[in-house]
Amino acid sequence: MQERGVTARGWLAAVGGLAVTLAVPANGHAQTAAPSASGSSLPAVVVDAPSRARPAARPQAARNANRAAVRPQRGRTTTAAPPAAAAATSAVETATGPVAGYVAGRSATGTKTDAPLIETPASVSVVTRDQISDQGAQSVSQALRYTAGTFVDLRPASRYDIVPVRGFGNNNGVLQNFVGFQDGLKLQRGISFAVPTVDSYGLERIEVLRGPASILYGQSSLGGLVNLVSKKPTEKAFGEIELSGGSWDRKQAAFDFGGPADAEGKWLYRMTGLVRDSGTQVDDTKDQRYMIAPALTYRPSLNTSLTVLANYTYDPNSWYSVFLPQRGTVESNPFGQIPTSFNAGDPTYEVFSRKQASVGYQFEHRFNNAFAVRQNVRYMNLATDFQGVSVSGFGANLHTLTRSKSKVVEQVDSFAIDNQAEAKFLTGAFSHTVLFGLDYQYADASRLLGSSTAVPTIDFLNPVYGTVIGTPALQTDASQVNTQFGVYLQDQIKFDRLVLMVSGRHDRAGYDYRQTTLATNARTLAAQSDDAWTYRVGALYHFDSGFAPYVSYSTSFEPVTGTVLSYDKTAFKPTTGEQIEGGLKYELPGRLLATVAGYELTQQNVQTPDPNPTHLGCSGVATARCSVQTGEVRTRGVEVEVKGSLAFGLDLIGSYTYQDMKITATNTAAELGKRPVQVPEHMAALWGMYHLKHVSSGVLGGLSLGAGVRYVGESFGNSTNTLVVPSFTVADAALHYDLGYLSPSMKGTRFSINATNLFDKVYVASCGVGTSFDAGCYYGLRRTVLATLRYRW
Repeated sequence: MQERGVTARGWLAAVGGLAVTLAVPANGHAQTAAPSASGSSLPAVVVDAPSRARPAARPQAARNANRAAVRPQRGRTTTAAPPAAAAATSAVETATGPVAGYVAGRSATGTKTDAPLIETPASVSVVTRDQISDQGAQSVSQALRYTAGTFVDLRPASRYDIVPVRGFGNNNGVLQNFVGFQDGLKLQRGISFAVPTVDSYGLERIEVLRGPASILYGQSSLGGLVNLVSKKPTEKAFGEIELSGGSWDRKQAAFDFGGPADAEGKWLYRMTGLVRDSGTQVDDTKDQRYMIAPALTYRPSLNTSLTVLANYTYDPNSWYSVFLPQRGTVESNPFGQIPTSFNAGDPTYEVFSRKQASVGYQFEHRFNNAFAVRQNVRYMNLATDFQGVSVSGFGANLHTLTRSKSKVVEQVDSFAIDNQAEAKFLTGAFSHTVLFGLDYQYADASRLLGSSTAVPTIDFLNPVYGTVIGTPALQTDASQVNTQFGVYLQDQIKFDRLVLMVSGRHDRAGYDYRQTTLATNARTLAAQSDDAWTYRVGALYHFDSGFAPYVSYSTSFEPVTGTVLSYDKTAFKPTTGEQIEGGLKYELPGRLLATVAGYELTQQNVQTPDPNPTHLGCSGVATARCSVQTGEVRTRGVEVEVKGSLAFGLDLIGSYTYQDMKITATNTAAELGKRPVQVPEHMAALWGMYHLKHVSSGVLGGLSLGAGVRYVGESFGNSTNTLVVPSFTVADAALHYDLGYLSPSMKGTRFSINATNLFDKVYVASCGVGTSFDAGCYYGLRRTVLATLRYRW
C-alpha cells in the first residue's frame, strides 16, 4: 500500500526562487561580471577565479581582536595551521581549529576539504568550544540541544549519545543513530551494548551535517551525521584546570594544557584529561568516568605535518534510562505518577563498565600550493561488561512491574583509514578543488550473552532492592565482522560567485555474523555483501550582500544487517535514500551566520510485514510474520538556524525545525500516512549570552549572563499514532564571573553556574519501545545545576 501526495520538488523550487530574488541586490540584475584588474596575473594554481571585489572573510586574528575589545580573557588557543600558512599560523581560522565565539566560518565535515560554510551547498552546523563551555554541556548530546534538525531528548542518558537527524535514526523505537564519527572516521560499534563514547571536554568542535552523507563517509543514516573534532596541539603554550560540582552529588575535575615542546616549534603537544563521579536523577545509579587524551604534532617542514591522537576512557559505571509504562508517565494511573527517581532495575545487581582505547594519526604533505595528500588513521579497542534488569510487563494492578535480567560481555576491535589526494587548478575561468579518496573500515566484534526472566517483580509504590539473585548463565557466543571499502571523487568548482559541487562514490560493504548456542552447539550463520553507488550535486551563488542561495541533490545507502532473512532465505538489501534541498545562507564574517533550508527526504527498501500470512518464522519465532522491503518513509521539512557573536558582547543562537514525516508505503494499513514514533513535528530553541565587559570596565565587567529556552513539540509513541507524547518547554540559564575583574592576582580565573531545566519541569521525553504491555516511555532530565571554577594561564 502506498500514499502519494503532491511532490515537494515544486515548493522547494519556489522556495529556492524566492531565496534568489531576496538575495539579489536592487541593482543586481543590471550588473555584469567584470573581470578583476589582476585577473591576468592569477597563478594557475590559485583556487579563486577572478571576481568582483567583495567583503573579505576576516582572519581569525581580526575577529579575536574585535572580541578582545569587549571580552578580555576570552582569547582562544589555536591549532597548528596548514604549513602553507606558516607566517599567519595563529591568524587564520581553519576547518578543524578553534573559533572565538559561536560563529565558525569554515568546516571540513561537509566536503572533507577546508571550505567556507557560506560556500558549501549543504546544511552544516558547528558547535564551538566556547558554546560548549558557556552552556555547561556535559555530553555531546547536551551540546546539540540548540542545533536545528536534531532531537537529543530521545532517551536521556550518560552512557550513550543518541542524535536522530531530520527524523531518521530511531528506526521506530530501536535507537540506532549513535554519534558515529570522530575526525572524519567512523566510530564502530559492537553487536549489542558496546558503543563508543567521546567526552565533550576533549572536543574542539561538534559538527552536524544534515542530509545524506554517504558520498563522503559511506554507509550512514539518511538524515545526516554528527562528526566530533578532537582538540589538537597548539603553537601557543596554555593551560587550564577545572573543578566542578553540582546536582546528584556530582564531582568532576578536568585539565587541558599544551604548547611547543621544542624551541623551533617543530614538536607540539597537548594533554587533556577528566575524572568524574556523580549520581543521576534515578535512585542509586552512577555516572563515572576517567579520561586521558594525549596528542603530539611533528612538523619537520612547512609542508609536512603528522599529528598523533590517543585516548583512553574508562567508565566504571554509567546511566541509561530504563523505559517505563505509559500509564503512570505519559498517561494517568489511578495510583499516581511513577516518580522520575524510580529505579525499575536493581542497583545491587546492575553495572555497565566500558574500557575504550584508541590511537591514530593525521598526516598531511603539500607538494606545492596546488597538490596535497592526507591520510587519517585510527585503531580502537572497546570492551564492555553489562549486567542489567529491564521491565518486561505491567501487572493488572497497575503498580507492579515484571522484569528480566541480562548479562552481556562484548569486545570490538576496529580500524579505519581514509586516504585523500587534493588538487587545485584552473580551467579557463573556472577554478577547481578536486578531492579523490580511498577509505576502508573494519570492525571485529564478539559477544557472550545470557538472559533470564527469573527476576522478582517490583512495585513502584514500594520498591524493594537486593532481590535479584544470580547472574544468568551465558547462552550464546557470537562474532561479527563488518567491512567497508569506498572510492570517492569530488569537484568543487568556482566561477566568479557561483559554486558548483559534483561528487560520486562507490562502496562495497561486507557483513559476517556467526552465533553458537552454548548448550547445544547449534550454529547460526549470516553473511552478505552489498555494493552501492551514491551521488551528490549542488550549486550555490554568493552575492555581494552576503546572501547565498543554494540547491542540492544527494543519495545514501545503509546496509541492513542481522540474522533475520526474508522468507526465501536471502539477505535484505540496503535501505536507500535521496534528498532534494534548497536553502539560503547569510554571513557577516566572524559575527553572524544564518541558514534557512527546505528539504524532502525519501527512504526506500524499508522493511514491512510480508503480505503473505503463511510466510512465518523468519526471525526465529514460529508465529512471527516475515518481512519484505517494499516500505517507504518520506519527510519534508524546514530548518532555520542563526548563530551570532555580535560586537556589543552578545552571543546568540536561534533555531527552528519543522519535519513532516510520514510512512508512505507499508503493508500495515493502520500505519499508512502516519508519523513514525519519536519524531516531533516542531522544535525550537533560543539562547543568548551577554558579556557585561562591553558596558563596564569595573567590577561588573567580569559578569556574563546567559538564558535559553527549548521547545519540543508533541510526538507519537506508537506506529498508529494513538499514543500522544505531549510537547514540553524547558529553560536554561548561566551566570559566569571573571574573577580577574576583582583582583589582578586572580586573572584567568572564572567561576560559573549553569542550570538546565531551570524550573524543574517534569516531562516525558519520548515513548516508542514496543512491549507486550505498554509503550516504553522515558522521562526527560530534571533540573541540573553545575558550578565550575576554572583557572587558565
